[in-house]
Amino acid sequence: YDHVGKILRSLPQQWRPKVTVIEEAKDLKKLILESLISNLRSHEMVLNTDVSLEKSKSVALQSTKTNSKALKAKLVEIEEESSVDGQEEELEDE
Repeated sequence: YDHVGKILRSLPQQWRPKVTVIEEAKDLKKLILESLISNLRSHEMVLNTDVSLEKSKSVALQSTKTNSKALKAKLVEIEEESSVDGQEEELEDE
């Protein structure tokens, strides 16, 4: 049991979820060292696969500045409406 506990405590932070699962699912006093090592090796293979997939999926996106005529037209309309509304309010106040 002492060896199993030492191995589990020595694992890096990224292994913490796996350590928790092992601790909760198994009786550490009855856990065979070879079984633990086999389980950890298979988990290591999964982690390595995940890391390689993350590296292969990395994509750099380049930002570009675009001008939208539709957006500009809408802004002009809104500005015109607000200036017309402002003039109407001034006339009502008089």
